[in-house]
Amino acid sequence: MVSGICDALSITEHELITASDDVRQRSIEKQAKGFRTIRATYSWTFYLLYGASLLICLICNLAVNHTLSWFWIVLASECLAFSLTNVPVLVRRHRSMWTLGACYLSLNLLFLACWALYGGDWILTTLLFVAFGCAVVFLPLVLRAVPLPEPVCRHKTLLCFAAETILLVLAEFAASVQTGYADRFLTVIVPVTLYGALLPWVFMIAIRYIRVNGFFKTAICSAATGGVVFCINGVLHMFLDGEPFALPQFDFGKWNVPEAYNDNLITLIAAAALVVALLFAAGGIVWSMRLKLSSAKEARR
Repeated sequence: MVSGICDALSITEHELITASDDVRQRSIEKQAKGFRTIRATYSWTFYLLYGASLLICLICNLAVNHTLSWFWIVLASECLAFSLTNVPVLVRRHRSMWTLGACYLSLNLLFLACWALYGGDWILTTLLFVAFGCAVVFLPLVLRAVPLPEPVCRHKTLLCFAAETILLVLAEFAASVQTGYADRFLTVIVPVTLYGALLPWVFMIAIRYIRVNGFFKTAICSAATGGVVFCINGVLHMFLDGEPFALPQFDFGKWNVPEAYNDNLITLIAAAALVVALLFAAGGIVWSMRLKLSSAKEARR
């Protein structure tokens, strides 16, 4: 009966029992009503703007070209804008995922509309590089939010790196076909790309899978950086120019020759990275010894 009476009188149970106003509840209801009003005004404002602009573009395109041509580009562009301005308001759960998905799809639709209108052989390369860019920025967030089976869930970082590497290689294959360098894809493009991806992979494996303290992980990453930098010119000359692999021929007495300057600089960077690696390795040894001594003291107690 109390609930029925409160519904009929449009009051709360607290107000009925205490015969006084429930100020806090009234304030919450007023704020909620104001928020709903603001959200509805915001949504309908964009609905009217998008609808009016689409109608104007539709009429102009038909009047000038007597067919629908560039109107599809405008429609795809407004879909992209709609995904950023209205989808977060319309969706109540997983807003970031819905917004990201709608934005990605509408962006691809925009490229497809431009390609359908103007033609060209760039569409596959563009779509693959857009997929790669979105994977680099957003795939870690998507994998974190999406529930995965237990064996896969433990290796989300590895899955992310593998997907990004595959997308990059596919995008470069499409670009090589488009630019006429398909014959150099396996002999030049793939090796150089994998060498460039080597350092991030080493960082990921060292940080995620090697079970040592942070000092040793930093030492591994620093040593890998020095090694990759020290060998980079030899690797690039080997694959790009067909020359035999050679380490930098440094000579710190010659800084006015461009080749010597480059080799000297690379050698100094690699040496600095190696010194940092040795310092952190020493710190890791000290840290491990302190942990062992602390564990031994705890065991004696």
